[in-house]
Formats: sequence, C-alpha cells, structure tokens
Amino acid sequence: MGLIRHKESSRLLRKILSEPDATGFYLILRAHNRPTANHSARTALLAIDLGIDARAPRHVLWQLGFAGLFHDGGKLYVPNEILNKFGPLTEEERKIVEEHPLRGYEYVVSLGKPDVAKMVVGHHEPTENYPRAYRGDNGWGELVTLADLADSMLKARSYKKAYEPKEAMQAIRQKYTSHPEFLALLEYRLSSQE
Repeated sequence: MGLIRHKESSRLLRKILSEPDATGFYLILRAHNRPTANHSARTALLAIDLGIDARAPRHVLWQLGFAGLFHDGGKLYVPNEILNKFGPLTEEERKIVEEHPLRGYEYVVSLGKPDVAKMVVGHHEPTENYPRAYRGDNGWGELVTLADLADSMLKARSYKKAYEPKEAMQAIRQKYTSHPEFLALLEYRLSSQE
C-alpha cells in the first residue's frame, strides 16, 4: 500500500513537468539513472503533500515540487557504477556523491530559480555530513529533506532493504531534530501507510 496523496500534489507535479526545463531535466535524469529519477518524482510528490498538510502558500508548494524533483539532479555527475554499487562506497566515491547537492544547486541557479536552489543544496543539511549552505527558505525546504529521507528509507536500493513505515519513522527521528511540526506531519502520513 502506498502513501495517501492529495489530488493537488499530482496535478502540481504534472504542471511542473510540463515546463521545458523540468521536462528536459527529468528525461535526462531518467536516462542516466531511472531509480534516481523515480525517487525524485516520489520526493516531489511527498514534499508537496507535506506542504499542503502544513498549509504552505501556493508558490511554496510549487517550489517544494520543483526542489523535490531536482533535489538529486547533481547525481547526473555521479557515475552509475557508484549510484548502483552494492556495498559500501570508498572514501573517494563518497566524496563524489557528497558533491551532488552543490552540483544540483548550481544547475537550478542557472535556471533562474535561486529560492528553489536553496532547497536543493540544503536537502541533506540537517541530517548528514554534507557541505553546509545557507538555505534561506524560511524552513520550507525541510519538507524536501523529510520527503527525501522517507522515500529513501521506504524503497529498497541496490545497497539496502526497504524499511517498514514504523522503522523508517524511528530512523528519521534519530537523524532529524529540526521542525518537530513537520516531523509530526510526516509521521501522520507514514502511519496512514501501515
């Protein structure tokens, strides 16, 4: 059983994907690494869902969807041998992967979307040892972080099994300590999946 979605989330993501920049990007990402593209689309949908739950303004919902879709765009610069690797990454491979938020940021800035770019570059900030950046998005970008974490844990990857929703929530609570109100919204969404 999947997460219950707001109808508006799917509509908004389709609208975002109808924009030439988003369409081209998504097709390139999908050609490079389909699991990453699928994860990005699910992250966008969940970020929008959480934004609707949090009563974010309409323009912020659009930003959340765009940032969710583009959050792993920097992985276009990560070879598939690394993205699909079974087992732990070497130190050098990890450094390459850890550059993806900044690479994604640079790409989204080049599209003229600096507010979205701040959400993209910060999507690992509160939870992992990635380079720090100024988000400047009044906290809304945290919804992209939570959506990314949740989807990453709920889906199997080449290097790990999928978590059950309850397990995922426990792991997220250990990693994520900002914005407890957003965490509560995610917990409610994950509990609806059980």
